[in-house]
Formats: sequence, C-alpha cells, structure tokens
Amino acid sequence: GFWGSIRMHWNAMECLRINAQSIETLHDKGVALEFLGRTQEALKCYEKVLEIDPSFEPAKQKKEELLSSMQNELP
Repeated sequence: GFWGSIRMHWNAMECLRINAQSIETLHDKGVALEFLGRTQEALKCYEKVLEIDPSFEPAKQKKEELLSSMQNELP
C-alpha cells in the first residue's frame, strides 16, 4: 500500500546514502517514486541504473513502461 511504498522509498534513500552505486537500490527508489507519481525522478533513477549496468533488465522494463505511459498521457 501507500505506507509500504513510502517506507520503501525511505529505505532506498537511506541505502543510497550508504552505497550510491547500488543498482538494486536505485531501481527500488525509481519504483517507489513512480508509485508516488514522481515520474521524472523515477525515470532518472532507471537511467542511472542503466548507466551503471546497461544489461539490468528490470530497469530496462520499467523505463520502457514509464516512457510508454508518459507517451499515452500526451494530448
């Protein structure tokens, strides 16, 4: 639910403070931000993950899904 997502976002932020290069943490932060409707920030997280590891499939999928949904929202 909502509070679980907030908790996940907080945990991701804390983990990033400890290990800024963790792709799993960056990915989880992106998922939490996307859930909160902060799509631009989520997209940046997915892109950062793919800078570090271009073959990280979960970030590739989430980025594609997010871009597709953003495209569908255009008038």
